[in-house]
Amino acid sequence: MEMVPLQWSRLTPLSEEEVGKVSTSAGVYRLSAKSSDGKFYVFFVGKSDDLKSALNAHLSDGENNLCIKQRLLRGDVSFRYAPVAREDVRSAAERQMYKKYVPECNNLEPAGSTDIEVTLN
Repeated sequence: MEMVPLQWSRLTPLSEEEVGKVSTSAGVYRLSAKSSDGKFYVFFVGKSDDLKSALNAHLSDGENNLCIKQRLLRGDVSFRYAPVAREDVRSAAERQMYKKYVPECNNLEPAGSTDIEVTLN
């Protein structure tokens, strides 16, 4: 099994300004919301060839995932991302995040490889 360490960003408020500071193109990300106990929980995981575009799409009026839209309306949403150049590693990371966090806003389990392991913290 191949082990790929990922370099995760800090937890950052999801806003156009903060997304504009993302300095990488391809990678994986997760969206989190603050619960009533003050802790953050992951409600969506994703991957993209263009992280800025993917994150900005979630902020746009064109967001078609109603679950994500509802979370954004409630506010206090943050994100973390990790640059990942290889598509096979992005897919594996997305699947591993899905299995670890069981995000309520992902409609389907991602089909990534189980032969690649990544760091999720």
